[in-house]
Amino acid sequence: MIRRNFIQQATLSSAALFTQGFGYSKAGTGSTVSTPFNLDYAVHDGMFKENAGPDFVDQIQFAYDNGFRSIEDNGYMGRTVDQQNKIGDKLTKLGMRMGVFVVNFDNWPLHSSLT
Repeated sequence: MIRRNFIQQATLSSAALFTQGFGYSKAGTGSTVSTPFNLDYAVHDGMFKENAGPDFVDQIQFAYDNGFRSIEDNGYMGRTVDQQNKIGDKLTKLGMRMGVFVVNFDNWPLHSSLT
């Protein structure tokens, strides 16, 4: 074994492992995965704020592009009807599902439709 070749290969392998996690792109620049996850993982508002920006609809698109197919939104009842419609339209367009959302006593009795 030649020591110089071993050190070069070990250094390149280490660098490749270290930089592997930096492949995410900004929203709208394309997918980083070829297939969705096998399990139904769901994202929350703010999880991809640094990648997709502060708008939850843009975060939903980023999540879809990266293999997610569901969302959970604990703040759903506190959103305006317009925001709820935008989220619902985006989920419908992408074929995504809405998982859990929370109905707090702050929003009781219900002031918006759950349909």
